[in-house]
Amino acid sequence: MAALDGLDPESAGSNRHRSVRQVAAASIGNVFESYDFLVYAFVADHIAVAFFGEQGSARGLMAAFAVFGVGLIARPFGAWFLGRLSDRHGRRVALIASLLGMAIGTVGIGLLPDYSSIGRAAPILLIALRCMQGFCAGGEWGTATAFVVESAPASRRGTFGSIGQAANYAAMLLAGAIVATLTSRLSPSEMGQWGWRLAFLFGALLIPVALWLRSRLEETQAFHDVRQDDPSRHALPLAATARTFGLTIVFTVSSYLLLGYFPTFASHYGGLSAGEALTSNSIAVVFAVLCTIGAGRLSDRFGRRAVLLAGCGGLVVASYPLFLLAVDAESIGRIIAIQLAFNLLVGTVSGPMAATLVELFPANLRTTYLSLGYTFCTVLLGGFSPLIVTALITYTGAPTAPALFLIAAAAASGWVAFTMRETAWAPLR
Repeated sequence: MAALDGLDPESAGSNRHRSVRQVAAASIGNVFESYDFLVYAFVADHIAVAFFGEQGSARGLMAAFAVFGVGLIARPFGAWFLGRLSDRHGRRVALIASLLGMAIGTVGIGLLPDYSSIGRAAPILLIALRCMQGFCAGGEWGTATAFVVESAPASRRGTFGSIGQAANYAAMLLAGAIVATLTSRLSPSEMGQWGWRLAFLFGALLIPVALWLRSRLEETQAFHDVRQDDPSRHALPLAATARTFGLTIVFTVSSYLLLGYFPTFASHYGGLSAGEALTSNSIAVVFAVLCTIGAGRLSDRFGRRAVLLAGCGGLVVASYPLFLLAVDAESIGRIIAIQLAFNLLVGTVSGPMAATLVELFPANLRTTYLSLGYTFCTVLLGGFSPLIVTALITYTGAPTAPALFLIAAAAASGWVAFTMRETAWAPLR
């Protein structure tokens, strides 16, 4: 889309309204994807009882999380299929398809009869629904990200892309708030019998709005320009896909570790109650949203590499001291300050990420290989982050050991950012 500069006020206003609509339509899918992912994790203990008949059993909880893992494994397949659909038939078609698939999976889990009603069919159907969710979620991020950045004015691609990134963090707040509200309002028996299902069905309220927004989308000019092109005539962007994997490392590890795992760390090692740890994390998530959008804007002005290197360098330098300060902090004020410092850096690497990755690829192969590089990284490192962190603490005996994982991730992505060309001011290919 052309920049707004030089247009008459009426045209500029029309284009601005269209841009807002495009961003909202794409970002609401990111919210839905992350919401579903998080809600399943939050209510996994109830799912273990409902579908595996294991009241308070570690075996049942392991089975529930195994199904969670199956959904992650399905993501690369969805990235390939929906990415090709997007590159061949348009971003709009793929965005609607991914949303419908995720919606069927989410509503299906919310309504699925439990083990006591249909026996072994219950866990089998749960696995099928999680596979559908994971498959469609695998293509959602790449397609939505490509769509938003392609729709943005050339001078604001970083800003527009950062909104989609921030939507993932907003989903964390939404999922946590809904599950916390249900848990506080319902008795343990009610929550276990039917309350957990409401968390999935509340998420389904986003579906009609998201479908309405996406059905009204206009295809991006970048896709129109290459729709007659045959992707098979072009070399596969394997180097760009590898860079996507490398850059995504710090985003994935920092997000999972500092927004997902840190409340557990603060309650186990920082001397906070579970409630205090969640309160601190909620404040940190809000701050991460603001920092992500701010960093996206900065990357439009100073370049992607400069902002990414600042964030990665900050994590390399600050991670160990901040984890050290968090151990035995026994003060919610200190933990909040530590999390704000961490999430300033999380936002700094997250903000420019979407635009940077989109700018690496040609339009006719963009969504497929963007989705594959991103999804393989999130599955391998995001899915195994809790295991890696637990193993590090067990092996070293030091609660600060997760900092080593974070430092390694930031160093790896920082090296990729340092060696890549600047893309902020180049036209999309």
